Formats: sequence, C-alpha cells, structure tokens
Amino acid sequence: MNAPLTTNHLQDKEYEDAIIACLLVEPKDALDKLLSVAFEPDHFSSLQCRRVYRTILGMDINFVDELTVQREMEAAGTFNTAESDGQYLQRCLWMLPNGRYADFYAKQVMDLAERRGMITEAQRLATDAINLKKPITPMKQPGAVFYYDKRS
Repeated sequence: MNAPLTTNHLQDKEYEDAIIACLLVEPKDALDKLLSVAFEPDHFSSLQCRRVYRTILGMDINFVDELTVQREMEAAGTFNTAESDGQYLQRCLWMLPNGRYADFYAKQVMDLAERRGMITEAQRLATDAINLKKPITPMKQPGAVFYYDKRS
C-alpha cells in the first residue's frame, strides 16, 4: 500500500505569521480585511497562530497590541511559555511595518488550508474504499463515475 500523503508542503508559516503581525500592527484594519474574506482560526496550520488569533477575536479590537494579547492569553490560560509565545509575538511585530496586506496573506493561507482539507478527505475516502467490511453507497454524479456519499 502507498504511504499516506503528507500536507507539510501545504503550509506557509511566513504568511501565517504575517497575518498575526498585521493584527498586532494595525488591528482594526487587519481584522476588517480578515473578516471580509471569512478567515477562520482553523485556516492556520500553526496551533500557535490559532491560539493568538482566537485570543484577538475575543478582545476589544481597540486595545490589541503585543502586551494586551499576551496578558489576555495569560489570563485565559492559553499563553504557552514552552512554545515561546512572548518571543513569537515580538518576532511577528519585527517582520512587518504595516497591516496593509492582511487579506492577501489570508487568501494564501486559506488556499493552503483548503488543499490540506482535500488531502485529508481523500485519505479518508481511500481508507473507506479499502475497507471491504464497510458498506458504501455509490451514486451517479454528472461528470464522474461515482460519488461517495459519506453520510452512509
């Protein structure tokens, strides 16, 4: 049997960090841009970025900066010193002078997240197809031989 497909190449830490940087530098403008493209925490491949983004989403956007995000994460018990969250926030601030391109970065990260999801779903379908004990419901679909109804 073939080795499972990996999704390591379907993530871009620089774009993910740039999104967090945009939020720290120009929080209101960056968040407006991210929300306009329906950016969600799960689009991040990095758990660290997800934690920071979820924290910012729960804050008053007028009071978002490196220190307030860190304090908010500490209060919520999500600040991780083992992963150097404090240094991470500082590094994000150093990388970008403004938040102008938050929506561009978000679209790149969202595309990669969708591709990771497609690989995950393809692996699940392949696993189900190989399992002869699991019943499937093949259905005709325009332009395709079969469509697997995952509700079965």
